[in-house]
Amino acid sequence: MSCVRFASASTEYFTGPNWNGLGLTQAEVWVIIKVNNDPPGALADCGIWALNDGTDIFRLCLFPFTDGAVYDTPFTQGTRTSNNFATTLAQWNAYYVSNSAGGPNTFNNFLNGTAGSTPQNNGVVSPATVYLGRSSVTGFDAYLNGDVAEFFVFSVSTSGAQLSSIKSYMLSFYGITVS
Repeated sequence: MSCVRFASASTEYFTGPNWNGLGLTQAEVWVIIKVNNDPPGALADCGIWALNDGTDIFRLCLFPFTDGAVYDTPFTQGTRTSNNFATTLAQWNAYYVSNSAGGPNTFNNFLNGTAGSTPQNNGVVSPATVYLGRSSVTGFDAYLNGDVAEFFVFSVSTSGAQLSSIKSYMLSFYGITVS
């Protein structure tokens, strides 16, 4: 399987396009990911992405944090915490966040289709800077220590039919069952 391998010690990451000004009101981000250690042994080994809204306020994801929990804030205002997911993150998983699963301006995150946090109301951030393989806030950087096979973004919430197609693809291509 082809993938991008991130080694946190190398501090390498991708910088994506500027999304600022797109006027997002809904969004979903999906990543097919496998980390090297679950939970990681060091804080510096747990960054997956960061989104900057242009005001130097970063929305970040720690996947997983050293306590085994996932902390995520993409497109949102404030940190959303997930409980420890039952499956190991050291195997291929489909992790995704939706800014509208449950209604407009509602955040939720999922691992293989299992919800990780209680839906919470929030605003949508159109990021000016997108990082993959790095989480960053002022005075703190964490880099991914693992592999990413795919990363894709939808500017709308996926419909039931679209979600069924994605689930079928995940199962056939990666062997990941998304509930």
